[in-house]
Amino acid sequence: MAKLLLKKSSVDGRAVDSSGIDYGELAINYRNGRLFYKDNLNNIDNFIDSDLINAKYLALAGGTLTGNIAFSSTQTVDGRDLSADGTKLDGIASSANNYSHPNHSGDVTSSGDGATTIAADAVTYAKIQNVSGNNVILGNDDGAGSAIQELTAANVRALINVEDGATADQTAAQILTAIKTVDGAASGLDADLLDGQHGSHYRINIYDASGTLLN
Repeated sequence: MAKLLLKKSSVDGRAVDSSGIDYGELAINYRNGRLFYKDNLNNIDNFIDSDLINAKYLALAGGTLTGNIAFSSTQTVDGRDLSADGTKLDGIASSANNYSHPNHSGDVTSSGDGATTIAADAVTYAKIQNVSGNNVILGNDDGAGSAIQELTAANVRALINVEDGATADQTAAQILTAIKTVDGAASGLDADLLDGQHGSHYRINIYDASGTLLN
């Protein structure tokens, strides 16, 4: 029967490779509780102390991992490169989301900073609010800084100081008719006066030689 040879090590994490032991030989790392052997395919397999398994290794299902995981080179989990993805995650600000504000063009424009503006001359008459009444004008008579509102005919006349029914194209006959409606002694316009005097003020009496009034 062949002699069983044991190789040993107390170096933490040290393992044997295929050239370190031969078939039938065992190597033990008593620091880590691992026993190594070579199988028939020249691969190194090992047994691990069950107490160490429970203390240091996660079960296939469940379990809690604490501390950091360090990779010596590119490693993947579920097909993801943890090194590359970790670098991306490090560059993401706290509480950030995956939203990227789009840039818009046309009537309403915006840029990546979120500022939205209406392009000059973009709002047509058809796109502004419909007026609620008829025969109104959009304007403002509430003072500077007030909102645009619908002004009625009365509002507009008050703004331009024109009375209701006023016209600018009256004929001479219409003006004369209007004057007659206010003619009178108390109106300040009396058509019977000349320089403020009645016609009798300018009458000349004519007498004959006998003193008889002729007119």
